[in-house]
Amino acid sequence: MKKIFLVLIILFTITSIYGQNFKRYQAKSGIIKYKVEGISKGTEILYFDNFGSDEAKETKIKTSVMGFTQENNQRTVMNDATIFVADYNTKTYTKMPNPFFELTQQGSQNIIDAEKFGEEIMKNVGGKMVGEETVLGKPCKIWEIAKIGTKTWTHKFIPLKIEIDMMGIKTYYIATSIELDVTVPAEKFKLPDGFTEKKNPGLNEMLKNMENFQNNEEED
Repeated sequence: MKKIFLVLIILFTITSIYGQNFKRYQAKSGIIKYKVEGISKGTEILYFDNFGSDEAKETKIKTSVMGFTQENNQRTVMNDATIFVADYNTKTYTKMPNPFFELTQQGSQNIIDAEKFGEEIMKNVGGKMVGEETVLGKPCKIWEIAKIGTKTWTHKFIPLKIEIDMMGIKTYYIATSIELDVTVPAEKFKLPDGFTEKKNPGLNEMLKNMENFQNNEEED
């Protein structure tokens, strides 16, 4: 579970691009619904507004491994340099620094096209485009990051499908509906009321893994 969460955080952040006049996506707002299949089963909803400067995900999945089952019901909010993860089961939230924030800040000063910048970020973390395919009638580019076992199908750099392969154990996030340029409730980009902060004992280890991942890419 920690590996899957780490991979999703990496994918969440490498497709997160900032800057006052920078447009992450070529749509002002969107609501994308996904079904989750494989070792994990459930649903996820992606919300974004202001061309992606506001973004949140609501995830409800159940994961079963060797007779052990874990249920996740959470909201993940990206707020500039910080990622918040709210757990509806425990009414708590954890926060962590966005390890790619400084990189995107530097890049967004020089590159205006969101898709080109997103592609540069993908290449910087070892990704390569391996093909094209249509998802829900939308043309997508397929990006593979072999080191973390992922493939991501993006339309205007909005992820419409994600495949995570952990030593042959696969999880799929597949878009079931796409709404663009719609009204998204502002509360979706905030932490739920009444939640308290919880220190995440695995946070330092996760961030260290991210740093090691980046360092390994620089050495290659």
